[in-house]
Amino acid sequence: MFNNQAQTLLNAVTTTGAGSTLDLSTVTKDFTHMITWGGTAPTNTVVRLEGSIDGVNWATLDSQTVTATNSIYFVTGKPVRYIRGNYVSKSGGDGTTSVTHKVLC
Repeated sequence: MFNNQAQTLLNAVTTTGAGSTLDLSTVTKDFTHMITWGGTAPTNTVVRLEGSIDGVNWATLDSQTVTATNSIYFVTGKPVRYIRGNYVSKSGGDGTTSVTHKVLC
């Protein structure tokens, strides 16, 4: 599928909202995802890995409240064809605070 290469779902975004849809080309059920920060670290931020079977209707595969840099999380047994990152909310930080969200599947 992606030859074990990390795919970027959110790239140094500074505003909340869902990222672009990633078509996995096949149904996939296990994911490793990593959330990293740039700029001033936030104190309490929510980032979700979302999945879809049709690319239109979305469900949460994993939701993390993050307070540290370089956090890795694992999702197993949730088959979907499409995924995206969603920067849901931010507390703390400042205008330089950004989030990058990558996935390995």
